[in-house]
This record gives sequence, C-alpha cells and structure tokens, in this order.
Amino acid sequence: MSSSLRTVRRRPLRTFAAAAAVAVAAPLALLAGTAPAQAVAGDPFDPSTPRILTSKSDNAGDPTRLFELAQTGGTYAFTPVGPEADLVYNALTFSTDDAYLYAITGEPLQSGIPTGSLIRIGNAGGYDRVGTATFTDGAAQINMGAFDSDTGTMYVQSAQSDELIAIDPATGTETDRVTVTSTDIAIPSDGVVCGSDFVFSDGFLWSLGNTQLCRLDPATGELDAFAKPAGSGSSVAPDQAGASWAFLDGDLGFSYNGSGQVVRIEVSNPAAATPTFSVVSNLAGSGSGQNDGAAIAGTVDLAIAKTAVLLDGGARVAFTLTVTNNGGADSTGWTVTDTIPNGFTNITVTGAGTATVTGQTVTVVGGALAVGDSETITVTVTSPTPRPASVTNVATVDGLDPDPVAANDTSTATLAFPAVPGPGAPGTPGAPLTGMDTASVWPLVGAGALGAAVLAGAAWQYRRREV
Repeated sequence: MSSSLRTVRRRPLRTFAAAAAVAVAAPLALLAGTAPAQAVAGDPFDPSTPRILTSKSDNAGDPTRLFELAQTGGTYAFTPVGPEADLVYNALTFSTDDAYLYAITGEPLQSGIPTGSLIRIGNAGGYDRVGTATFTDGAAQINMGAFDSDTGTMYVQSAQSDELIAIDPATGTETDRVTVTSTDIAIPSDGVVCGSDFVFSDGFLWSLGNTQLCRLDPATGELDAFAKPAGSGSSVAPDQAGASWAFLDGDLGFSYNGSGQVVRIEVSNPAAATPTFSVVSNLAGSGSGQNDGAAIAGTVDLAIAKTAVLLDGGARVAFTLTVTNNGGADSTGWTVTDTIPNGFTNITVTGAGTATVTGQTVTVVGGALAVGDSETITVTVTSPTPRPASVTNVATVDGLDPDPVAANDTSTATLAFPAVPGPGAPGTPGAPLTGMDTASVWPLVGAGALGAAVLAGAAWQYRRREV
C-alpha cells in the first residue's frame, strides 16, 4: 500500500515507448469488445514534480479512486485524480523507471480483471493490466506495495502473510519470494501491529501500525519492530497506517486509515540496531475504509555559476559562486566544492552555507533552497609571485536530491592577469589598488601636470629669444 522513491540515488527513467504502445493497442481492443472502459493507463506522471498520491475506497470492497494529497495550513486535503475505477486496487507504488503508478487488484467489480492482477495507472487515473499473472497468498489480499528505484523491483505483501513477493513491473512477473521472520512480533500479523502498507527507503521497507514502527529487510526477510515514536499516534484507536510513502528528503510519510492523520517521521540512522525516530509533523487528514499511498519524490535542478575578478591590480582574486534552484522541487540541501589552483594562498570564504578549507579545497554545505532562490559564496585568495598569465578555476554543486540536469552542476571561470613590467621596463598602466583613497592620487596627477606646463613654458621663452 505504499510507494517510495529513494532520494540518494535515482535510476534514469526508462523510455516511455510503452505508453505509446498502449495508446495504439487500446483502440484495437475496444473494437474487439474485450477491454473494460478504463483499461487505458494513458500518459505517465511528471517525475520532476513532487506529489503524494493515495488510493481510497469509502468502504472495503467499494470502487477505488485516486487522490492527490497536499498540505494546506495545518491539515492535509485530498483532491480526486480522475473518476472512480471500476475495480478495487491496493498496494499502490510509484515506479521511477517509467513514471507510472502500479497496484494489485482486489475485487474485479465490472472490470473483468482477476483479483491479484498487476495494473499500471496513468496521470489521469486510468489503468491497464500488466501481464497475465496474479499475485495472492492464499485467501489474503495483497495490500502492501513499494518500489526499489535502484533495482526496479516492486515489493508486495499481504499484512496477514509471511510472504514478501518481488515483481518486475515492466513484465508483471514474479522474480523472488522471501519468507518474513521476526523475533519481535508474531508472523503473520493481523495488519494492525505493523500497519498495512510499507515504503522503501534506505534499503528497508517501513510500516506504521497501532503500536509499532516496523522495518523489513527485503533481502533477508528479517522484520524488526520498534516502539512508535512519541507524537506519531492516531486519534482513533485502534488504528494503523494504510498508506505509506517517502518525502523528497527521505522522511517517511504515513496516513492512518481511521483518522486520516498524516504523520511525517525522520529516521537518522536507519540501519542501526535501534534507529532514531523523530516526528516532524502529525496533521489532520480524512479517513476511509481502505487507504493506500505512493509518492513522486520529484527532482531538483540545482545549477552553479562562477565568476572571477582581479583585486589590487591582480595581487588578489575573488571568485563568486552562485547556486540556484532552477525548479522541480525545493532542494533539501547542497554541497559546493571548489579546488583553488596551486600557488594561490590565504583562502577566505564568505557568504552562504558552512565552509571548510582543507589544503586548496573549499567545501561549502548549504541547507534548504526553494525553487527560484539562489545562494552566493565568495572565495578570496592571494595571487602567487610571479603571477601566472591566467588562472582557470572549476566549481561543482552536488544536491541531496535527484538532479536530472548534470550539465549545469559545474561552472568554470578563467581570468587573465595584467602584464607586470620587469626591472627597467617601461611602466604599464594597471588597475588602481583596492582601498586606495582616490583623493590622494589626484594631487600627484596634478603635480605632474603642473611640472609639464612649467617645462613647456620655459622652452617657449627660450625659442623667442633665439628668434
């Protein structure tokens, strides 16, 4: 009943050619009279725009409808996405490979699609079936789902089962099945202890129940249960989270079935024997008889631009680095790295972020950066002696979030130094020294002009006497 997009690494999106194939095949199927009314997934979602999506039914067995979940003030509002489906589906998850939602069907209702089928859902709520396999575990309905973006694997399970099933959503085929074991709780559970949805994050599947926050290792099947962090409870008891997802910064999101409350939990050390959980928020929402969740974590296009100017006629150089969030989603953090060329000394850093200087390498760590906002860093250095003819410097920015545009993550600045005359060489005008009071310069210029005028007058008088 969940989806997650890991925020540290992103697999590139696979081609959307499958969507075009569906668009061609669907009309033919309709002409043959074999396709249900909603059996076309349509276009994929925009993977760059973060969204939280939930599937809800008024009561168990009622038709499922897709909703978008958005925070408005101190509550979460659910906005419908497309019409009700003509079937029931659960185990909702978002695939970063093709930008579609995937789910496992329950009651077929008018669709004619067998229970336990894998369906693909497009951005307007339409769907189509993937493959011909069905995924069930005895009489238990599959109601938990998550996606591992590193391997392209969809994990599904029933909350009343001890079998974790791995699926290739591109083909709709089962690739692995692992038995879930635990020393903390009884397996199988009733879906209340560990919730009835999970989310994939940091290599684990996470779920939130009435009394426990659970972590499942999909590689081994080991399930660990931890006490729910303070402040993460529901106003309805007993209650458990039927929808799970991951936010862009990796925080876990859960929505309770009964109360509809939306809880956001930060996990600072996910692989530890006892992870540290912190509740970021617990806001009101709307409950439902059946609830599931998925998230499009989105992407962040961070860019860096670098410029350089001479100071003190070239005795010093100032490099200015500007980090900009070009859009997609708000950045959760960034790091700028700038290696100053050898020979330049006295490195000082001012401006945004927290800076450290190790040898010739400047590292600046910054925090959240909203879409359209920029941060500026200035690195000032002393030029070597003798000065080079020019200097070239490269800086990079690395965000904590998926960034689909790599070309603007690096910027280069090249600066030429003025020629410095050697002993006895004619002087070359240069830039005025930074910080020099120009009022003290003009008297010297005036004195020079007066001396020239006096010499010129004397020469003119001499020529008159000769004549």
